Amino acid sequence: MDEKYKKEKFETLKIKTSVAKKFRRFSRALSKSQSMTLLSMVDFGYFGVMVPPVSVKQCHFERYCNYIKN
Repeated sequence: MDEKYKKEKFETLKIKTSVAKKFRRFSRALSKSQSMTLLSMVDFGYFGVMVPPVSVKQCHFERYCNYIKN
């Protein structure tokens, strides 16, 4: 989790179970927390750019690519 969000409270979102499972797999593939994954997705919607963080290893990127192919 990013340091500037560390002290914030968690909020509940109501989404379907199947969607939540896919989102969790997607988050793990990117090696990010679910909050940071969702923030990246929102940023992508606004700015059109989703840049993986420097800490993402090549194997995580390959898993991500395999995930989006399926």
